[in-house]
Amino acid sequence: MQDTKPNLENQSFSKKSNKVSKELFPEKVVTIRLTGPGLVIGLVFILLTGIGIGSLVVKRAGAAPEIPSNIRMNAEANSPLSLSTAFANAAQIVESSVVHITTVDLDGERDIAFSQSSGSGFVIDSSGYILTNYHVVKDANKIKTRFTDGATLTANLVGFDEETDLAVLKVSSSKALKASQIGDSERITVGDWVLAIGSPFGLEQTVTAGIISAKERITDQNRNFQQFLQTDAAINPGNSGGPLVNLAGEVIGINSQIATRRGNFEGVGFAVPASIFMDVYSQLITQGRVSRGYLGVYPSKVTPQFAQIYSLKEPLGALIHDITEVDGPAAKAGLKSGDVIVEFNGHNVKDDRDLVRYIVSTRVNTPTKLKYLRNGLLQSATVTLIERQTRPTTNPLKPIQEGKPKLSKLDKDVIQRIGIALSSIAEIRAQQPNKNIEGVVVRSVVIGNVAHDAGLEDGDIIKEVNKQAILKEEDFLQAINKLKSGDSLVLFIERNRRQTASHRYISLTIP
Repeated sequence: MQDTKPNLENQSFSKKSNKVSKELFPEKVVTIRLTGPGLVIGLVFILLTGIGIGSLVVKRAGAAPEIPSNIRMNAEANSPLSLSTAFANAAQIVESSVVHITTVDLDGERDIAFSQSSGSGFVIDSSGYILTNYHVVKDANKIKTRFTDGATLTANLVGFDEETDLAVLKVSSSKALKASQIGDSERITVGDWVLAIGSPFGLEQTVTAGIISAKERITDQNRNFQQFLQTDAAINPGNSGGPLVNLAGEVIGINSQIATRRGNFEGVGFAVPASIFMDVYSQLITQGRVSRGYLGVYPSKVTPQFAQIYSLKEPLGALIHDITEVDGPAAKAGLKSGDVIVEFNGHNVKDDRDLVRYIVSTRVNTPTKLKYLRNGLLQSATVTLIERQTRPTTNPLKPIQEGKPKLSKLDKDVIQRIGIALSSIAEIRAQQPNKNIEGVVVRSVVIGNVAHDAGLEDGDIIKEVNKQAILKEEDFLQAINKLKSGDSLVLFIERNRRQTASHRYISLTIP
């Protein structure tokens, strides 16, 4: 490639003419001749002028401005050599606690190896406890661990947690093993350097470097309490279960997943943070299983539109869409749809992920205080969490009969404004005559329109518009016609999907 460096020329005063180079100053040069007493005055004038011109030349020549003291960096500490030393030190601190794991799945009748796989892990307690991913040891009949000194020990499975894909192993050793130092994953920030250590493709004690790319990343929407650290440190098959380490040599995550189209690392990896794996580990070794708290709510983020309509100062907290158990902890504590939880067990709740994380890490059957906003007013309650488990669901409503009725003027107006067509609630009432159902039914949603983008679906029952109860189509149209372009619109709807009926808030802005 052709060199594109700028051509820099030396620009200076001419010794012969005592004139300033015209490349720098194209203005006309004036020659001053002095004799007698004026000579002294003239020399002073020339000296002062020269100082001024010299300063100007420096500035015009592009001299670097002085770096403010508050953003000065220590050049030596940030040199490549120092960073390399930091990487080396961190790797040396943790390397003797990292193990290579080999598993064998045997044919039960003939005791012949049916399949074999490998992964990584690390010693979490000097008495012989090792932490790894559950998928590394799942269905294994024999588990072997190999240490940096060449020692190979058979491991037993103490316990596992499928929800977080974690497992605890135990080995017996004649000597105390070196345990990893565990760091505070809550303090790590996006951009911090980290090392991934493990056995990718069976290559033991491989160290790769990268940064924390994101925090609280969810890869499975059905398990939103799995909140990973995302990193661009190379993670490949065989790295699973190995430690993600900060530059102090502390384990702040367990390498667990990669986002890939080809099966190998493509720049995005995920690690279970220490704040999660330490809780799982302590429960597995003390009670052999993991128990998680359950509140009985369906939460989500607070949208700016919801905050505006419901008189909140800012869109923070976890919005309760629905109470999922009529006799659950939330219902018993008096919580309702539309409440916004802002504090749980002394922790500020910034969004629904925060709330879920605090709930699943709270011991069950323990009274816990929380604070919430209802109609803009701060209230408090005490809840006693129960254990999270699979809950029975209600029977679904029959699907609305398909048809192509003629669009009324009301339909046309609503479609034009937000992109939905409505239907009478009469058919739903006919299906459930013993249930008092109010509202209007969304018959169809125009794909690509604001209602579709906000998440409204065919069959949703709109029960409120900006806190106003909706009993029939005319109520809905009247409420919509009060709004102008740019106004916030919050719909409280009932949705019947996946064998359950639930409520939620849909937020959008009138186009």
